[in-house]
Amino acid sequence: PDAFTWREPDQRWRVNVTGNERATLAVAVSLARHDTQMGLVAVGFGLAFPLALALAWVGGRILSEHLLRPLRTLTQTTARLTARDLSQRIEDEGADEEFAHLITMFNAMLDRLEKSFGQALRFSADAAHELKTPLTILQGELEQAVQDAEVGSREQQVYSGLLEEVQRLRTIIRKLLLLSM
Repeated sequence: PDAFTWREPDQRWRVNVTGNERATLAVAVSLARHDTQMGLVAVGFGLAFPLALALAWVGGRILSEHLLRPLRTLTQTTARLTARDLSQRIEDEGADEEFAHLITMFNAMLDRLEKSFGQALRFSADAAHELKTPLTILQGELEQAVQDAEVGSREQQVYSGLLEEVQRLRTIIRKLLLLSM
């Protein structure tokens, strides 16, 4: 069989020719209906493709918003954290299994950090309070020693230098107390 398309100015035909030595059979079918239907299909695809693309984009946005909400919440909570306020926690209700595990681990890490910072602050405050009294006594003794020493003597210079160091230590302790509040 031999098939070909016959073109006329206003129409196309699909022709199929077959035969043997004694007979030849030629069958022709008009492609007008086929061309019309293919034109409609092309128009349909031309209209459906942008609509499908828009629907896919909207669906993707909605899906990504839903799926990334726990990650966005985690990011916002992390941004609000400070050394003074580690009490922020993330709710894991409604989160996917993977995000729920991440949120649980994050909240546990915040618990440990909050406990560690609390211990460090308490230690700083306790140490500063414990050091205040001995330094006050030392300062008083050194001030008395400076007054009792002979003016301009080596002894008075040594006591004055030690008194300056005590003052520096008292400033450090005041800063420690401020940090622990």
